[in-house]
Amino acid sequence: MPTQTFLNLPPEKRATLVSIALDEFAAHDYQSASISRILAQAGIAKGSLYQYFSDKRDFYHHVVAVASDTLTTALQDDLPPDGPQTLFQVLRWQMRATVRAALRHPRESQLLRRAYGASGPQDPVLTSQAQLSRTSYLTPLIQQAIARGEIAADLDSELVLYVISSLIADLGTLISAKLGLNQEQAISGDLDLFASPVVDQIYDTLIRILDHGLAAAPAPQE
Repeated sequence: MPTQTFLNLPPEKRATLVSIALDEFAAHDYQSASISRILAQAGIAKGSLYQYFSDKRDFYHHVVAVASDTLTTALQDDLPPDGPQTLFQVLRWQMRATVRAALRHPRESQLLRRAYGASGPQDPVLTSQAQLSRTSYLTPLIQQAIARGEIAADLDSELVLYVISSLIADLGTLISAKLGLNQEQAISGDLDLFASPVVDQIYDTLIRILDHGLAAAPAPQE
C-alpha cells in the first residue's frame, strides 16, 4: 500500500514514477526488474522509495494495480452490444473486448501477463486478487443466467463458477500454444497476434462448449 508520503507527492511526480515502473516491470520479470533503474530515470533518491512503499514487492503490487485499473477502464469504455444478452454472449464479447483493451494498452497488458502468467511460484497476493476479481464479476452473471433459465437451475452455482473461471484463468496458455508462441513471446511479443482468426475460433469453440456441452448432437430419427 502506498504511504501518505507518496500520496502527498504532486500528481505529476507520482504519475512519472509509476509510468517508468510500468515500463520496467513490463520489460522484465519481477526478479530482474531494477528499482535502481526506475529511480534513476525518475530522478529520485533510492532511499525515497522506502518512504513511499514498504519494499520492492509493495511497490510492484501498486504498479500491477494501476495497470489492472487501466485495462478495466478500457473494458468499461468498450460498450457491449445493445439489447438483452445471454451469459454466453456476454462472455464472448468480454473475450474480444479484452483483446482490444490489450492492444490499446500493450505495456499494461504485458505487465499483467507477467504478473499472472509467468512460470514459477506465483505471488499469493496477486493470485488471490485475481480469483476475487473473477468471482466478483462472474457470480452475479451466473445467478442472473440461472434466473433466466440459461443455466440449469439444479446445477451448483459455485461449481459453475469454478468451471468458467478455471477456463478463463488458463485460456492464455492455450492461445499461446495454438499460436506457436513460447513463454517469452507470449509475455512480451506482438499483441497483434492475439487478434488473429485462430484466437476468434478458440473463443467461439469455448463458448460453444459452455453453451451446449461436449456431447455430440443426437442423430436424427429415421
